[in-house]
Amino acid sequence: MNWTAADITAFLAALGLTVTLDNGSLNGIEITGIFSEPFEAVNQFDGSVESSGPSVECATADISDVKHNQALRVNDTDYVITGIQNDGTGWTKLYLRERFD
Repeated sequence: MNWTAADITAFLAALGLTVTLDNGSLNGIEITGIFSEPFEAVNQFDGSVESSGPSVECATADISDVKHNQALRVNDTDYVITGIQNDGTGWTKLYLRERFD
């Protein structure tokens, strides 16, 4: 299904939250996205490793210049973009890792 710009805008207005993307300016730019931080457990040889896989889904049109390793702030937590997945329907998922520096 291809989403129209109006569909995406309405969906984000209803369910999204404001995130700040570092674009080199003092305050960055604010976009609206859907934040997710699902729990992940990977079984290793004698135990499991637990982590989360944070991501933000947003309108592709809002992030045309986004890059890997760019900073993003969600709910007062700083993240770094580790992956960019454009699904071809008007949405892009930004995979994140928490920034510790």
